[in-house]
Amino acid sequence: MQSFYSPKLIELLDQFILGSASTNAEINRMYKKMNLTMSSLYLIEVPANCEDLTFESVFEFCIRRNQVVIGIYRRDIDNYQQSNDRESFGNSKPYVWTHPPKNIELTVHDELFVLCEKNPKGESTLKNMQNFGTS
Repeated sequence: MQSFYSPKLIELLDQFILGSASTNAEINRMYKKMNLTMSSLYLIEVPANCEDLTFESVFEFCIRRNQVVIGIYRRDIDNYQQSNDRESFGNSKPYVWTHPPKNIELTVHDELFVLCEKNPKGESTLKNMQNFGTS
């Protein structure tokens, strides 16, 4: 029903799901003319060295690398041991959190939904963050 009131919603969801595979030649020409690149949605794990960092810190780090974090996938942590004697967040089911507060702390049990041009899983984008937050 929402697509009746927002006709572009179907097109937006199509782009999220299919990415550039659903883009017609005319739109591709416009992107090229405007020097724009296509993005795809990826799900990446939060590495151990990023635990206790805020969403804002990780978001800013990713933005500097042309990646846009649009949400957090918070897993069911009842199935995991509590790390560093931290209290549970109380979630018994996994959930997706879009537009989380900037001060929310990430855990190694979280994953991030990231929009970017290339798959970041093979890169060292989040894995080598010794100087994270200092640049």
